[in-house]
Amino acid sequence: MIDVIIITAWDGRDTLSELERGVDQDSAEAFEEQLKTDRDLVEKIVRGDERAFRQMYRAYSPGLLRRLMQWLGNAQQAEDCLQQVFLEALRSFERYRGEGKLSSWLHRIATNVVMDLFRKNKRIKSLMERVTPPADADPADSSPPIPETLFLREEVRELVHDVLNKLSAQKRMAILLCDMEGLALEQAASQMGVPPGTVGSRLYHGRREFQKKAEIECRRRGLSLHDLMIEE
Repeated sequence: MIDVIIITAWDGRDTLSELERGVDQDSAEAFEEQLKTDRDLVEKIVRGDERAFRQMYRAYSPGLLRRLMQWLGNAQQAEDCLQQVFLEALRSFERYRGEGKLSSWLHRIATNVVMDLFRKNKRIKSLMERVTPPADADPADSSPPIPETLFLREEVRELVHDVLNKLSAQKRMAILLCDMEGLALEQAASQMGVPPGTVGSRLYHGRREFQKKAEIECRRRGLSLHDLMIEE
């Protein structure tokens, strides 16, 4: 039935490239429409419209909470951070220009909130870790990614979070964004507010440190890191 609809709709006057441009145009129009919707919603919130704020909260809080739970592995911490995300958003809405989707803007705030929590938990005095990325190669490519299954398997989730908690805030966030969520270096860099090379360097050193600490923790628990790292 779908094939019939497609054949009927295409009368031969449009080339494939023209059809592809039409799809691109539709995507661009949908993106612009979403930006307009987001700007209108934020403008209402800035004016004190509580209903608009509740609308935004209902739309975006479930996805944010799922992400925070994956990052933190603790329901109470995730819920506390979620409230902090929306408090930070309320303080910052007047600076929102609508150049990107509201969802992306909120997720960047969530990244910053979690980074702040990591710093406080680790009592890190420096706000940024100064790491010079290698000039001759992308360091992220020279270290194997941590299997995504380690973040998802119930029996090792606690161990993984325990090990991650021993890393610096910057290295931990690089691993969570790139290895757990599968973001490219450029995407992770955009969320963390640093150059892609810096994320790559943090990822490289974070993976190596994670493996060393995980091996120690596994021996302490009578487990084998090799068995854990095999994806099922």
